[in-house]
Amino acid sequence: MIRAISPAVFAAPASAVVILLGGPCSGKSSLATALARASRPFSVRKHFEPLRMSGVALPPLGTLLSDDLVWEAMSAGLRQPHAILEGVPGTEGQARRLLRWSDATKQALLPVWVLLSPADARQRALARRVCVTCDGGVDDASEDDSGAACRNCGGAIAPRADEREGIVERLRSWRMRRRVLLKLLPPLAVVSGAYARQVSEYAKTLHEAHDSPMEIIQEMLRRKSLSAPRYDPSLARRQT
Repeated sequence: MIRAISPAVFAAPASAVVILLGGPCSGKSSLATALARASRPFSVRKHFEPLRMSGVALPPLGTLLSDDLVWEAMSAGLRQPHAILEGVPGTEGQARRLLRWSDATKQALLPVWVLLSPADARQRALARRVCVTCDGGVDDASEDDSGAACRNCGGAIAPRADEREGIVERLRSWRMRRRVLLKLLPPLAVVSGAYARQVSEYAKTLHEAHDSPMEIIQEMLRRKSLSAPRYDPSLARRQT
């Protein structure tokens, strides 16, 4: 379910920035939420969607934002302790800026790739329900006790109306970007997206013993003893 790709993952400092990369619907959001104890994971959708709803002029939903705009927001997220990046950097330009920032600040990075097949991603996308008002009620995390309304705004929970076409475009976009991201930010650990929810639930049980997301990942790897140094990079190219 989770395995180390390089022994370097065990030497990373507790302050390392955890970077969760992977295709759409792979389980990055669930894992980011589970790893976060004293920090708020940064993702493009979660940062910019409230701004869009408040009337800020932004490109249409689903459109890649400019690297300048994303980096400005992402760099603010990097300043918080135990930072977690969810689904970013998403382009070569963003990745290179992050690497330059890491070199300049001497801040360690921990890329963790969450892998899921395109077929499973499509199936998961079509089954997923969100808030029709704020698009924030993804999965069960933002549903109220009835499961019918968004915990954040009270809006109705339902499948995205355009998800069938949307997931196809999102997968296509990811295929175009993943190779260069894999080259610039190769994984030190990988998580099977098929078991992302189980890994996330396991991570939550380690909160009391560990303060940082990095320490939680290291502890999961030690307990499971799933080290696999002979990682085949083509695996990530075959997954979303």
